[in-house]
Amino acid sequence: MRLQMFVYLVVVIGLIGAAVMTVVFKQTSLPLWALEEVIERGYAVPSRSVFEVAHLLRSAGAERVLLLDAREIDEYKVSHLAGAQHLAPNILPEEFLQRYGAALRGKRVIIYCSVGKRSSDAAARLSQAAQKAGAVECANMRGGIFRWYTEQFELVDTSGQATRALHKFDRFWGMFVPERP
Repeated sequence: MRLQMFVYLVVVIGLIGAAVMTVVFKQTSLPLWALEEVIERGYAVPSRSVFEVAHLLRSAGAERVLLLDAREIDEYKVSHLAGAQHLAPNILPEEFLQRYGAALRGKRVIIYCSVGKRSSDAAARLSQAAQKAGAVECANMRGGIFRWYTEQFELVDTSGQATRALHKFDRFWGMFVPERP
């Protein structure tokens, strides 16, 4: 318990320090890794890195993965991961099963948002329903679309065309993701 509190304290101090550095020295991004760590430690749901998700999509194929974007529809429309479907952030398990139930059997459900908070909430809320419907797993993508973008993976727009655009939610959250060169 003391070690966990120490880790949280170090991460929070790191985030505060990074915020100060951003304001004072005009740095372009806050450390996304610290935010990822805080979010992952706050939820008892599986978490997959963007590298694991990319490998899973390449090796297992889209037919074995149900990729869900738990951001607001306006965020999704700007850009999302190829093959991702929009998932209302606060969808209830019953609605989730009505909409996606037939597509869950034998699939790995990977949910993402901007940084992992909303998708972790969704994974925690929907995991049991997904597994009852036959899903192999229901996991959060660690770091969300911000990490995916930061690691130079491709995003698409609503027409399926590659895009460099990214919805940063607002000015504060936008500090967690650097501009692409």
